[in-house]
Amino acid sequence: MDDFVSLIQASKPTLVIFYAQWHKPSFQLFSTLNRIQTKFSSKVNLFFINAEEKIEITKKYKIIQLPTVILFKESKIIWRSTSILTEENLLNEIQNTLF
Repeated sequence: MDDFVSLIQASKPTLVIFYAQWHKPSFQLFSTLNRIQTKFSSKVNLFFINAEEKIEITKKYKIIQLPTVILFKESKIIWRSTSILTEENLLNEIQNTLF
């Protein structure tokens, strides 16, 4: 939990993905997120959380649907999605929210 807290407190925005090992749509999103990280690695951190293993964090952020993607900046949620997004949609959301 300490790594997570440190990461979301940073001035560099952090995109957090809540997933589960058994949840196929979560893994479909992973390749999209990895491509986005390549494009924004200097501007956005990427952090994956297995919702079943990190129950305390999952409860704190009221994760009830997977995958859930949350964009944090300085500990504040600045954007949240509970749907499967295309790469284009996700890029647009990040750009519109951060830049």
